[in-house]
Amino acid sequence: MIEDEGYPVPQPVFGHSTEGSLQYQIEVKEIIEDLKHALKCEVEQYNAETGEVKWVVPEGVTPAINDKGINSILIKLKGRLTKIFILSDFEEEQIEEITEDIGRNIIDDFELNWEEYEIRDPSAASDIMNLVTETVYATLRKGKKGNYLKFLSTTTNNQEIRHRTLMEREEPSQKSSINPLNLIFGKRR
Repeated sequence: MIEDEGYPVPQPVFGHSTEGSLQYQIEVKEIIEDLKHALKCEVEQYNAETGEVKWVVPEGVTPAINDKGINSILIKLKGRLTKIFILSDFEEEQIEEITEDIGRNIIDDFELNWEEYEIRDPSAASDIMNLVTETVYATLRKGKKGNYLKFLSTTTNNQEIRHRTLMEREEPSQKSSINPLNLIFGKRR
């Protein structure tokens, strides 16, 4: 397996302030919501007449687990898929240990509550386990070797440079008050 030592290339974020963009980058609520919809077998449906988008279970599709089981899974994940965890500099072994721990907790929960959660069959349970553990693994892997913090730092620096460039364009009369040495050496006010 080839190990990627680099970090994600910052993508441009339009229409967001620096603070809003960084908040969006470290938000885990969307990850949990996407997982919730996947567990419910929901897809987005667009209503052209009203312009609304809503989540629905397609006709003929039965979720592999009921809402009570999904809520149990999400409660377990919310303790591990947090900003603190995704910004931590975990080693590969730690990420695997956390992922395996969540997997064991879910397996134990399924064994005790199989009928109560209305789990269809062992194959469905396996699919749920794979979906959950792969989501946890991928989310926590963002922080491996400080890569996510490097990514956020690069994003912040790029946004500061763009903001400074825009300010200089908008206020040419104040350009003379900017010390060029501060720009070269990165000194900020």
